[in-house]
Amino acid sequence: IARETITALKKDVAGYLYGGDRSRKMKLWKKQKRGKKKLLKMACLPVGKAEGVEIPVKIFKDLLK
Repeated sequence: IARETITALKKDVAGYLYGGDRSRKMKLWKKQKRGKKKLLKMACLPVGKAEGVEIPVKIFKDLLK
């Protein structure tokens, strides 16, 4: 029995930018990074002094709808 680990597919936000100024790509990458942090904050709600509460993925997706 063999197994191969496949990494998650990531959206290439700078894929349509060919050549040119690298700062444009950096701006998009930073914007994407901020969005990921925002989603992680929404997924882990702070409760009192505790670090946070984990929410199951299905419930989190239902909350976003």
